[in-house]
Parts: sequence; structure tokens; C-alpha cells
Amino acid sequence: MDDFDFIAVGYYIYKGTIDTNFKRFIQENIKGKNVGLFITLGARADSEHAAKALKDGKKLLEDGQNSVIREFISQGAISQKFIDEIRVAALKTSNKKHYKITSSREARWKEAALHPDTNDIINAKTAFRGIL
Repeated sequence: MDDFDFIAVGYYIYKGTIDTNFKRFIQENIKGKNVGLFITLGARADSEHAAKALKDGKKLLEDGQNSVIREFISQGAISQKFIDEIRVAALKTSNKKHYKITSSREARWKEAALHPDTNDIINAKTAFRGIL
């Protein structure tokens, strides 16, 4: 990583946060760089959850003395494995609010499966255009 002036970092949000292994990778390997941050998550890109994910990612990078000069967030598909885990948790917890399976949640999962789409890819290219 020392040979590069700019590093594009991309990851997905898993169970509401940055994957532990990738977080460790960033903390151990990316320091003092100009960085472009790209995130995908199952929620809509304009949601509060997405805004928090972006804020957390920027903080993680800035804690390593990096400068986040570009950023992009996109809705992405949710793994069937994770959806199955939520369904099991819903059954075990008598559908407590956090795990409750609602029609709106089912609709969001179906919508997420369509992403990233062509529009998302165009927006990502636009966000990172002109860096190199």
C-alpha cells in the first residue's frame, strides 16, 4: 500500500456494520492515504442507516490519518443466508420489533436484490471520475 497515493476502499455492511475482518485490514494496512470510500448495504442508499454506515466508514479511515476525498454508497443485495438468520431470530424472539418480519421488510429485501443496478454503476463511475 505504501506505493500508492490513492486507494479505493470498498466493502459491504454486514449485520449493520463493517465486516470485522475488513475493518481490521483497514486499520492495519491503510494509513496516511487519500482514499475513495465505496459501500454497499441492503438498505436504501438515502436511508439513515446508509448515512450512519458512511459516517462510520469515514471515521474508521480518518482514524488512520487518511483523507476521504471521494465517497459513494449503493444499495446492494442482501444474502439469503442473512435473511434466513433474521427469519430464525424472528421465530426465536416471538417477532420482537428488531427482528419482526413485516411486508415492508420483505419488499425491501426484494428491492435490494435488484441492486447494484445500471444506475448505481453509472453513479459510482461519476463519483470516482477524474481521480487518476
